[in-house]
Amino acid sequence: MNIAILTNFQDLNLGYSLIGIALDQSRMLLEQGHKVFFFTSEQFNPGHNDEAGANDIFEHKNFVLENKSKFMHLVDYQSKVAFSIEHFQEKDQAAEIYVDHFVENDIHIVFTHDFIFTGWNLPFAEAVKVASGALMKIDFPVKWLHWIHSVPSGNRDWWNIQDYPGDHTIVFPNRTEKTRVMESFRAAPDQIFPIPHIKDIRKWYDFCPEAWGFTRMFPQIMSAAVSQIYPCSSDRLEAKQLDTVIRIFGFMKKAGMQVFLCAANQWATGKQSKENIQEYIKLAVKSGLEPGKDFVFTSEISKRFQNGISQRMIRDLQLLQNLFIFPTREESFGLVGPEAAYSGCLVVSNRDLVMMYEVIGNYAPAYHFGSHHQNSPDSKDDKWLMAVANSILARIFMNEAIMTKTYCRTRYNMTHLYEKYYLPAMSR
Repeated sequence: MNIAILTNFQDLNLGYSLIGIALDQSRMLLEQGHKVFFFTSEQFNPGHNDEAGANDIFEHKNFVLENKSKFMHLVDYQSKVAFSIEHFQEKDQAAEIYVDHFVENDIHIVFTHDFIFTGWNLPFAEAVKVASGALMKIDFPVKWLHWIHSVPSGNRDWWNIQDYPGDHTIVFPNRTEKTRVMESFRAAPDQIFPIPHIKDIRKWYDFCPEAWGFTRMFPQIMSAAVSQIYPCSSDRLEAKQLDTVIRIFGFMKKAGMQVFLCAANQWATGKQSKENIQEYIKLAVKSGLEPGKDFVFTSEISKRFQNGISQRMIRDLQLLQNLFIFPTREESFGLVGPEAAYSGCLVVSNRDLVMMYEVIGNYAPAYHFGSHHQNSPDSKDDKWLMAVANSILARIFMNEAIMTKTYCRTRYNMTHLYEKYYLPAMSR
């Protein structure tokens, strides 16, 4: 579908939060294969593109910047009775521009942002009414989705969705105040559709292109209740006890959790290393994990990753994890311990490798996984590993910070919002 986003932005200064919202919406729609026609003011100045992080959008082949929204000298209307003659004329001109561009570009879905809400945008709200009526007359169906970004206070005499001819839905970013919005805009319940704002962790932390590509290839990393990135050299998988991590994740999955485990391995070039990797993949299958969906070696994705992925990509992906099980049998320091801790996840250490207390402190939960100087027979026992998996899950669920991070990562990413909210709204 071709989709229009109507704004009257004159630049992309992120001091105005609505700009970031509209840009994230554009990015999401482009990710899903839509063509986006982004309407801005006739006097639009693209000088803040780079500051707003919008260059990737503006350079996208399916993004069309339409600096066609009629420029008007706006005032903060308190009543439609005060509507000026100048704006009465200009709203017809604005409506004509919208109609012509929608028909010319076969646009049947239109998003607006605060057009029907604020007094400043009343002339654009009136232009929408005129455009909607004109499109109905030529039998050109358009679904209008109007974002309201604040809780209505007081009342305005133009807050009446029934005045808009055609198919119009009010979108509000939370369910809690749906009734208040419905009453303020004299709307029926089915004319209000709550859609949360996009706050994708990948955008917030400015993920590198390779990390973005990884999440597209393995979307479960965004939705998993439990996820881990485990950096490990291909010739040290046994010492890192990757088998233990795989089996614990298998038990978590059997407990009903959606999981994702990535072995970010390096030096997967030799014959022996490649054979070893295949054995771990077989173990993953035996443990109930599905390679390519909830378990992956980065070296298996592409030949260019056989020597390892970049430190930037590892860092980005680790920001998505909420768990780091580190049962390594031997380390002199264990750099990945502090690195994982910085991602804000639950770090699980090896109680039998005493030096790890010096490296990451005495705060992380630790289990007897065995080490080069201390044997732990239970560490390979299925019942014991299942108990460890359940213990770790309990710790995750009791950690408010980790659960809040997981909630936001799974709920506000672009793919989830598109599939759960945008598609249903556009298909109503």
